[in-house]
Amino acid sequence: LYSTPGSYAVGFQHYGAVDSSRTYSLLSDWTNEKLPRPIPVSVWYPAEKNFSTITLKILDYVRILKIEEDWENLPDEQILNWFYYANTPANQKHLQEKATSYHHLKTAEGKFPVLVYAPSYQASSIENFALCEYLASHGYIVIASPSRGTENRFFEGGTGKDMETQARDIEFLIKEVAKLPSADLNQLATMGFSFGGISNV
Repeated sequence: LYSTPGSYAVGFQHYGAVDSSRTYSLLSDWTNEKLPRPIPVSVWYPAEKNFSTITLKILDYVRILKIEEDWENLPDEQILNWFYYANTPANQKHLQEKATSYHHLKTAEGKFPVLVYAPSYQASSIENFALCEYLASHGYIVIASPSRGTENRFFEGGTGKDMETQARDIEFLIKEVAKLPSADLNQLATMGFSFGGISNV
């Protein structure tokens, strides 16, 4: 069922952060080089309305999937051939549909409760973007990062080590969201889907 959005416009930003206390290997560069663990961060937040700003398209979200899958240089026209969605005319049309969030809107006045979202098994930070937009429209800040393995983007197979890795990413996001002046850390909760729910616990 479709739920009515709240009274706030929804701002969105995606950026790259780094956890220098852990290492990571990029599989797509074909080296064994160890890097500080990159953590792509997606944030949805209550914002002031600005009707001159262009709404995000679904394609904008799927471009984030390219980054989080370590294939950021993949051409847009290959997205549906490469990832999880069939390259059909219907899905090509879906990529051009509008979301309900906007890039870099001014944050609304006040303090807002925080939800840290943990995605499902090896999934993207934007897997539940419609839910995150909906919550932000009702006055929540939602922050998420992709579900990645300890050494690289792949899990070992749903192990305790995988859970611990995602739990540490959640801890990182809590520290990251604390940088936002509008975040009310006295009202903070985690939520997740599937494997992300286990990592929440």
